[in-house]
This record gives sequence, structure tokens and C-alpha cells, in this order.
Amino acid sequence: MQRPFRAYQGSQPYLFVSYAHDDSDVVFAEMLWLHASGLNLWYDEGVQVGAVWRQALADAIAGAHGMVFFATARSVVSSNCIREINFAIDERKPVFVVKLEDVELPDVLRLSLSDRQALVRSHFDEATYRARLLGALRGETAAGEGPRVGAASRRPWWLAAAAGTLGLCALAFWFSWDSRPVPKLDNPVQVTAATGVEEYPSWDPSGEMLAYQSNQDGDWDIYVQRLGGTRPINLTGDHAGHDLFPSWSPDGSEIAFWSDRGDGGYYRMDALTGDDLQRIRATDVEGLGSLRYKPMGPPRWSADGEQMLYVLGSMTAGTHAEVQDLASGEAIQVIEMTGAVPGFDPSWSPALDRITYVAGWHREYETSAIRVARVPENGAQLSVQITDASLHHLSPSWVGDDQVLYVANRGSARDLWLQPLRDDLVADGEALRLTTGINMRQAILSPDNRRLAYSNGRRVGNVWRVPIYPDRAATWADAEQVTFDQAWIEFIDVSPDGEELVISSDRAGNKDLWLVPVSGGEPVQLTKTQVPEWAASWSPDGEQIAYYAYYRGKRNLFIVGREGGSPARVELAGLDQAFVPSWSPDGSRLAFRGIGADGNNDIYVLDRQSGKTTRVTDHPGMDLFARWAADGTLTFVSDRHNESRVWLASLSGEAHRPISSPGMSYHDWVPDASRLF
Repeated sequence: MQRPFRAYQGSQPYLFVSYAHDDSDVVFAEMLWLHASGLNLWYDEGVQVGAVWRQALADAIAGAHGMVFFATARSVVSSNCIREINFAIDERKPVFVVKLEDVELPDVLRLSLSDRQALVRSHFDEATYRARLLGALRGETAAGEGPRVGAASRRPWWLAAAAGTLGLCALAFWFSWDSRPVPKLDNPVQVTAATGVEEYPSWDPSGEMLAYQSNQDGDWDIYVQRLGGTRPINLTGDHAGHDLFPSWSPDGSEIAFWSDRGDGGYYRMDALTGDDLQRIRATDVEGLGSLRYKPMGPPRWSADGEQMLYVLGSMTAGTHAEVQDLASGEAIQVIEMTGAVPGFDPSWSPALDRITYVAGWHREYETSAIRVARVPENGAQLSVQITDASLHHLSPSWVGDDQVLYVANRGSARDLWLQPLRDDLVADGEALRLTTGINMRQAILSPDNRRLAYSNGRRVGNVWRVPIYPDRAATWADAEQVTFDQAWIEFIDVSPDGEELVISSDRAGNKDLWLVPVSGGEPVQLTKTQVPEWAASWSPDGEQIAYYAYYRGKRNLFIVGREGGSPARVELAGLDQAFVPSWSPDGSRLAFRGIGADGNNDIYVLDRQSGKTTRVTDHPGMDLFARWAADGTLTFVSDRHNESRVWLASLSGEAHRPISSPGMSYHDWVPDASRLF
């Protein structure tokens, strides 16, 4: 029988399907509707060419979130199915038994599955059977109603996140009080399910309500939702702008937040009505840029409700943390978020003597770090970095005064990590991973440290292609989708023969390079590292691909062959960092943005044969996105004169000149160099 779909390959949670091949007709029919309902399924069709069959099965079971066993008269005596089930039990994977026929389990299976209930298809009509099976696989079925997760795990099997949407979940967060608390996550419950994005949850003191920000009504507003309730309350719907980063006061009477109303600033309001609005501190809304780049984050109350911690500053001017006495209005700067990278999302330790925050350009920026600092008695103090900066770190908060909880995409999806600290604030050993495959964005403990609220979801971006018409603009009706991933694709380049794309995608966790047929098809991974890789560019002969990646704390250029292999780092003497390479038409040179000793962002050209690097531009403005045309013309984008334009570069020492109207950024040449788009 024809396979129903490709076995799942990716970084998201999936289920391993165990069945007898003689049951393919009936099992594939079940798999089809489960797959159409949004579940990721792996079955033995997914063994790759050249893989050892048993090792491939073992790897698939070990990586799965659980197993679905379709029980029939043939599968319960299948030696292959029995081996798969026993291996899943050894790996502590939950096993769901779905009896497609009224069969008794033999002793060898009853021994392994004795603590697991089975869903018997013949006991229900079709609609009820499907609802109960789907609910069980998604972690929604109550005990006794159908298959359940056995002793190995009680996490939900499936935490689906629609493209571009986030939800909030409450979880039990149990601690075993030894020398340090060891958390165990259990019993997730979805709290919200709006069509927009929901994030930045904040607990009320009772642990019965959550405040959060959402754009479900168009602009960003502050909502409150009772756990178990059905209708959230919009507290800021009267404001046509954006209200962000809610923070509940310790007595539960107020919520503090940031808003762009007026000149922009931090505000406080009644937690149930949104009335009694008062501004705590003004911020320069114009100097902060777009919402995406606002570096601030939630204001934080002191335990007695008498002080407020918040972040001020901007991407360009730098950021610092400030504490204000709410009665007098007096404020002091407590943490200088130093260096070229701003800080955001601060969190105050219970003793109010330590602060942790994210050091990064903005929340969607793919490299950031978690930093901590002591609150000095007088004056500002520098902070200490407790994670590396090569991955995406978010949402730090305190567990006691000596552990930091945070979200990171270390090795796969964004998950929850716990980092113990020494008295000198240095990381004390390795961080403890608490979840797998959830794709969290923010997470925060309830006031009693017994539950965790988190938002989950991810950005999704796919490749489309549209024709260029000489007489009209293309529309969506003309567009054809090329990739169909639940992943974020940021950079693409077309091979010289027009047959392949090289893309930068986070489909396996962090950004890696993948090759995709232009006609559509399964991506093939080209690079696989623990750091992001971006902006790949094909060499003119199609045999090499240049790109830039994070390497030892800096961005560097690399070249990898079309067939993969070990990438080679490009040596660039005298440059601190390098970005976004572009091949010259003859393949002899690479143009790129570089940062030298003076800190300027300028365009450089590397001669591949001699290794000599030539500085093309020298301007205090931002020069970037160098692109070669087929005739050897070199262009770049610059914000000089406070206007972003495409400029024509001179390689002979003459003056560079703008060739586009203001507002231009990304650009490229058509193959015959006749037009720029």
C-alpha cells in the first residue's frame, strides 16, 4: 500500500507508531486523520537509505515523546512490535495502546503494559472514538476515559503551537528541598487560546489569575484571565496604541506595565478595572524605534510594593536598570547594562539584592545571554554573564536567591533551564534542563513557587515564489509556496543553475543551512552546529557556499562545499567581525560588511587568492548588505545622512553615490544586471 505521508523529521515533538505491516491498510487510515489533526508521526517509512534498520528504529523511539501501539491479532504477536514496545519502556517513553480489534494482550505484552489502559475502538462510535484518541494523544483525556500516560511521564504528548500564536499554560512546579530545589513539571493546563499572540504572563498573589499581553484585538493590550475561566478581560482596550509587559503588584490591587500613550512610559493601574492610571516613569518612545526593538520589559515590584525596578534606554544609547521609590518618586540607577548590547526583561531576586536580565539586541534576535548583578548600596554596578551568547536566551527569573530560571534553545527548541549560582554570582556547574520540545518564550513561577506559567509558540516563515510581470504587479493569486515548515526561514539564495535554494532555517533548533529544490521537496541539512548560521551565498560555479556564523563570541565568514563537509573559516586580518558575504561574478572576491578596530560598520572586499582585504567604505554610518551584479557593479545599503538608501560603491577610490530613494534596505540584482529590486 502507498505510504500516507512522509515520516516526521524535525525538532518538534512527535509520536512513534508501532504496528504490524500486515495491518497497513487500517493503520494508515488511522494515521492519516491523526496527521491531518496536527500530530507529528514517525513510522518505519522514515528509515533513511544506508541506515541500519534496527539502529534507525531505536533512534526514532529514543527521540519520540511517546509511542502509539495499534493492537490487532497480528501486531500483538509481532516480534518487531514487542521489541519496539519493550525498548520504549526501557527508554521511559509512555505507550498508548489502541485496540483496533478486540484482542487480548499476550503475557509478554501484559507484563510491559500492565499499568497502561487501552482504548478499544469497538466500544465507541466513530466520533467519540476519534475525540477520545486525539484528546489522549494531546494530553487532554482524564484518567479512566481512555489511554493514559504511564509511570514514565505525565507531560502532555503534544504541545502544538500554531504559526505566529502563543498560549499560556499553568503547570505544577514541585520542589524537593535538598541542598537546592529540584523542580518537576507536571499536569499542564492550557489557559488561553485566542487567535492573536499571548505572552509575558504575570501571576496575581493568590496564584488564581494571570495578566498577560496580547494583540488579539489588533494592537497590544493588557488582559487578565482567571485560571479555569473562559473570558479574559481587556484592561487597556480604551487606548488605541500599545500596552505591554504587565506586572502584578504584591497585594494584587494594581498592575504595572509599559505603554506608548503620551510620551511613553511605565504606568500602574487598578488590576481589575484598568482605572486610576498613573505614570511611574517616562521613557523616550521615539528613541526606542519599533515595538520589535524596544529593549525594556516588565517593571518589577519589590516584595513590599514600595519600589519598582525597570529598564531605561535604547538600542543606540545603551540601557540601564533603575529603582524608584513609589512614594517619593526618587529613583537611582542600580545596574549599568554595559557594552554595545542593550538589556531587557529584568528580574529582582526575593531579597532584592540581585538582578538578572537578558543582554541582546531585541527579543527575536537569535544570539543573547543571561546576566546577573548585585544591587549596590550606592552607585551602579557591572553585571556578570552566566550563559554564553551564541544562542537565544530569554525570560530570566529567580528561584530563591541563588538560582536563575531561563528559556534557551540549547540544542533544539526553546526550553526551560535552571542555573545554580555561586556566592560570587558565577554559574555553579551546568544548567539543568527542565523541559524538552516545548518552544517556550516566557516563563514565570507563581508566588508560592508551586506552579509555572509560560507562553509557547514560534515564528513561522516560509519561502514563496512569484513571477515578475512586465505589465502588472504580482498578487497572492500568482504566488506559489515552496517550503511548508513550522520553522523560521530568514535568508535564501538561488543556485546559479536555478535548481536549488540554500536557506537559513531553525527547523532543527537554531539556524542552520539547508538545501531545498526550487520545485519543492524535502530540505537537506547542509550544516549542523550549535550556533546560528545566516545569509548563505552561492559561488558562481555552484560548488561552494559562503555564509556568516557565530564563532567564539564573534561573527565570522565561513565557506562550505555544496556537498557539505567541514566548513572553513575565512581568515580576515584586522577585522573584529564580518557579516553577509556576496560573491563577485567571477568567484575571485567576496564583499561583506565588516567591523574593524574603530567600531565602524563598513564594506570590505576579500581577494580569495591573495587573502588581502580591502576597505571599500569608511563612514561613521552603517554600511551593510553588499551585493554584486553580473557586470561587476557593487552596491550596498547605508543609513548615512539619516536615510537608508542603496549606494553604488566605487572600487577605484572615487566617491560612492546613492542610486535609490530613501527607505531602501535589502536589495539584489536581476541576473543580467539590468535592474535592481
